[in-house]
Amino acid sequence: MIANDVELGRTRVQLIELETALADLKRRVYDLNRERFHLMSESYLSEIEMLRSRIDEYLGVTAARQLSSDFILKIESPSLAEGIAPAFVVNRAIGGLQAGLQKLGEFVVKARHGFGPNIPSHLLAQEFDLEVVSVAPGSFEVGLRLSSRGRIDIPRESFGEAAQILIETAVHVSRRDATPELMTELLPDLSSQLQVLHALKEISPSTRRKEITVSLQARSFGEQFVGFNVDTRKYLTSLIRSRRRDATETGVIREVDLDKRTFKLRTTTTTLRCRYSGWADDVMANALGHRARVSGIAEIAPDGRISSFAARRLELL
Repeated sequence: MIANDVELGRTRVQLIELETALADLKRRVYDLNRERFHLMSESYLSEIEMLRSRIDEYLGVTAARQLSSDFILKIESPSLAEGIAPAFVVNRAIGGLQAGLQKLGEFVVKARHGFGPNIPSHLLAQEFDLEVVSVAPGSFEVGLRLSSRGRIDIPRESFGEAAQILIETAVHVSRRDATPELMTELLPDLSSQLQVLHALKEISPSTRRKEITVSLQARSFGEQFVGFNVDTRKYLTSLIRSRRRDATETGVIREVDLDKRTFKLRTTTTTLRCRYSGWADDVMANALGHRARVSGIAEIAPDGRISSFAARRLELL
């Protein structure tokens, strides 16, 4: 760390000396043997990146990058060189963050704001895309910003609300206190809950990468980083793994099949495939198109989605 302008000057001198030495090495070796140049230059590159990172932090370049980002993903490991991270880990972490935001965006827009209930999910998801705005050396950091395509005029506050729910869920997951009651308070829709937990699981390193920690920071949540490691992934797996759970969902009844005793329930964020037994025959005969509150047992798929719903009680609204 650089503490003052005097140390900044010394660091700049060190950086110039290393850059000069690397340039000299390139002139002498590169054209003769590129592989040898690559091997000989590695130590120079590591020191140069470290010094540049310190200078950027002292001058405020790092802070400026962070302020242009809605999220920062940081990947750390004692076994990785500075500025290096496995592409698989980076891609999966960014993909998990993207998937979680898109699902929460759909929930916030439709359920909280009652906006565009008939907008297809894939179109609404495009309004909650992420774009990379910075990649920093040192601990490998990626700055990401929410980017709307602007094709749908959704409430602007939806972006901040989706990000807030995501980071609050991540904090509770990191503390190991994401109880069903707490999750329902944050996100009443069970299907959205499970898919967001699955997205956070994708951010977390697998057992094959147990030495890696992935940290997430949201600008709206201050400077706090939320850490994900292999234990976080195991905890999330346990939250999702319960393949059957009690649930209550509200929506519009569609596609009733009286012979097979099945129907679909279109909620604000998804469509559930439901089945019922003989107790509901009379009710279902006239239920098509009505809003209903359905309680029963949800079957959970490995990706966190509700694969089917066994209705035990149905109330037309």
